[in-house]
Amino acid sequence: MKMLPIMLGLTLILPISALAEMHTFRLPDGRTVDAEIINVDEQRGKVELRREDGKMVTVNSSIFIEEDQQRIQDWAVDYAFLSPKALKVTIKKNILEKWKEDVYKDYN
Repeated sequence: MKMLPIMLGLTLILPISALAEMHTFRLPDGRTVDAEIINVDEQRGKVELRREDGKMVTVNSSIFIEEDQQRIQDWAVDYAFLSPKALKVTIKKNILEKWKEDVYKDYN
């Protein structure tokens, strides 16, 4: 029984943490910044980044080249889909009871 909450927790946490990765964002003038996306505000056109040095910055996503703007949009879609706010897991009691019986039958 203790494994179920752990498995559910990992199922919810791992996809979100997979979104957090360093990326080299490029500006049209050739400058670059290594950072990971923390949040995207699509209504305001802003992206919050954590730079490689740990500093948090919020900038207009339009300052980056098109490829990176697309990456930011893709991240926002993935985050919205995988966000714990949007993801709800329900388990029917009879299915849970059957699962517990199957898993713990050898321990009784």
